Amino acid sequence: MSDATRAPQANVNINEKGLQNFTTSDVDGSYTLMPIGDNAVLVFSLVEFKTQEIKQDRNIILNIEMQESTLLGSVEIVGVVRINERS
Repeated sequence: MSDATRAPQANVNINEKGLQNFTTSDVDGSYTLMPIGDNAVLVFSLVEFKTQEIKQDRNIILNIEMQESTLLGSVEIVGVVRINERS
């Protein structure tokens, strides 16, 4: 897994479409996923990048280049804290 500059992409979600078979890429952009179904379609997703669907042959190694999404300008994370007071 890499971006357009060939930098490794960690934490890319890789999922076999329609099944509960998934993994995540490591800090080097590497991953291992054994497709369960014949003619499996793997879905690659990561925040700020376009989701890609690639048909997988069981014996082929996929090197995916993640493409930046133009839909997302910035991400804002909002947290909510709940405090219970004891009387």
